[in-house]
Amino acid sequence: MSRYEDLLVKLSEQRYNQKAGLPFSKELMKQLSEQLTEICRDFLGNFSEPRNMYLESISTIATARRLEVELEFEDTRMAKISTDKHNVAGRKLNWGSWRQFNSTTEDFNKRKEVFDDFISKAPSIASFVEKRMAVSRDVYAEYGMTPLDSYLEFEQMTYDEDRCTTQQGSTTRSNRSSRLEGSTPRDRGRSSNIGTC
Repeated sequence: MSRYEDLLVKLSEQRYNQKAGLPFSKELMKQLSEQLTEICRDFLGNFSEPRNMYLESISTIATARRLEVELEFEDTRMAKISTDKHNVAGRKLNWGSWRQFNSTTEDFNKRKEVFDDFISKAPSIASFVEKRMAVSRDVYAEYGMTPLDSYLEFEQMTYDEDRCTTQQGSTTRSNRSSRLEGSTPRDRGRSSNIGTC
């Protein structure tokens, strides 16, 4: 396993622990992100091929630079998107424990009530989403790209193909979100000519 892969695995473990409500270290996450950034900058400073590694290096730097916002986002999301009305294992129900609640609660009306409540609270964290997107746009701009440009190149697609695929429902948001993070309609318009499917 390369040093890059080793660091990525360690960071992924910390992210998993964070999302699962297990002990994790913000300081370790920051250190691992800094080390990953160092490796990627070294690669980008010396190579432009293989192209998929070049694009992944930019993505890794963007993810690392978003870490502070991501940590604040997670903390805020757990606090603001929560309810005292229900609990999971004796703890207040929040965005992080929603899946557990959903899988153990048979009453559809309770699940719907919590879901609707959480959705109504989502605008309270919109500023963090905007910050994440801005950080990504800034990082990609340093390399003369947008997040969408990188995604399309990595997937070997054009804007029109992506747009058609999306309209046909053949791609999912989860497959696209990390590469699209930070793109705007203006970015998408610049990526290629807009046509019809």
